Amino acid sequence: MFKPSISRQLLLTFTTITAVGGLTLFFIAGQLLQNATFDYYKRDVLTEAVTLTGTLSGGPHSDHDGDNSGLSSPIAQYALRRLQSEPDWQFYVVNQQGQIVTNPNSQDQSVPSVDANTSEVQGALAGTETQAIRSDTTGKINLYSAAPIRFGDNDIRAVLWLVVPMQPAYDLVNRRWLQLAAILLPVIGLIMVASLWVGQTLTRPIRQLHMAALRITAGNHDERIVIKREDEIGQLATAFNIMLDSLNALLIAQRSFVSNAAHELRAPLMSMKLRIEALADDGIPAEERKNYLSEAAEEVQHMADLVTALLTLARLDEGKHLTQLEPFDTAAFLHDTARSWRIRSAQTGVIVEFDIPDTLPDIALSAADLRIVLDNLLVNAVKYTPSGGHIRLCAQAEPKQLFLEISDTGEGFAPEIVPHLFERFYRANLDRNKSIPGNGLGLAIVEALLKQNGGTISASSAGIGKGATFSIHIPVAAN
Repeated sequence: MFKPSISRQLLLTFTTITAVGGLTLFFIAGQLLQNATFDYYKRDVLTEAVTLTGTLSGGPHSDHDGDNSGLSSPIAQYALRRLQSEPDWQFYVVNQQGQIVTNPNSQDQSVPSVDANTSEVQGALAGTETQAIRSDTTGKINLYSAAPIRFGDNDIRAVLWLVVPMQPAYDLVNRRWLQLAAILLPVIGLIMVASLWVGQTLTRPIRQLHMAALRITAGNHDERIVIKREDEIGQLATAFNIMLDSLNALLIAQRSFVSNAAHELRAPLMSMKLRIEALADDGIPAEERKNYLSEAAEEVQHMADLVTALLTLARLDEGKHLTQLEPFDTAAFLHDTARSWRIRSAQTGVIVEFDIPDTLPDIALSAADLRIVLDNLLVNAVKYTPSGGHIRLCAQAEPKQLFLEISDTGEGFAPEIVPHLFERFYRANLDRNKSIPGNGLGLAIVEALLKQNGGTISASSAGIGKGATFSIHIPVAAN
């Protein structure tokens, strides 16, 4: 049993369409050729009959020696001899009474036993050239043609009656049918060959895609498709390669994510393990034991924060971080947040300033999500800004969106690392900032949260030691 394939389907489709269309055209064209052949044959015989009747009439006012049919004239005898040269043709001269007239110059003076009282003879006696096709008494199909013989001023005295076999016309029609078939069959063959070529051309790159997919499934993630075409197949191959690049990048990011998560969890776990082992020693002073317990609690909190961040990212990736969007006073919320962080940052000597209007439009972001965004950005600003530095929170209503900007005079970063700032577990200037706590997930959470709600975030810095600025755009809530 054949497996289904595009090439076979194309071949079957093209062959079926070609066969049906070809046979339809074959029968239509054949019928037209057949009718044209028969018409030509009948017209040729009738033309011959009319020409001979003109010869037999001999011109106006001819009496033909008293012979009403005009058979005795030399011209008529010549015309009759020409008819006799056609072996299969039979001709008769029929008078006005519908009787066959013999040739007075012929040795055979017998009257043929043929019924001349036919429709075509009667039509010719009435003045019209008439033809009919029918079988004779032997079953032979003949063409019967009758033309009036006129004398003087359209004086019809007799009729020339030709009996011509139809077999030559049938033979010619058969040859026309065979010629038409000889033309059609090669055309069908060429179309079948063309359909096979088209099928192979279309399926070859598809088979390449199939084999590449199997190799990728087997673990060869560096597999790529090389198809130098600019049509839809080439576009499919390009899209396939882009998909492979994205998939490969996703796998690399996943491995990196797992590795970084394991590393971030391993460090506090090892620290806790060492402290728990130390606490097992009964000889440790009470004050040192208290410090170990405090440090272990900090490590537990660090792991809890890390797990919370990972769960938040996982829900965002799966589209399951859903919060109910309820109206709230955006301006009042920002004022409260700025005042809260002004108090918290005062402990580290960092000054928080803000420029927030008294009224702002409602936004397409819940208050809980806006708090996550602002807290992550402000906690980073406080961590990377030295004592005496400044942090500024600005808000401004723009057409169909709210613009927020958080800038600081802190550590800053090199402009070339901007594309990596929002990557998971990425921490800028890590060599100089190892002592600053963090897991490198805050900015990734902010970007994913804003993106899910139609917002955007961008970062800029004039360089290391020159502060940083984060710009946010959040869509305005629909009415």
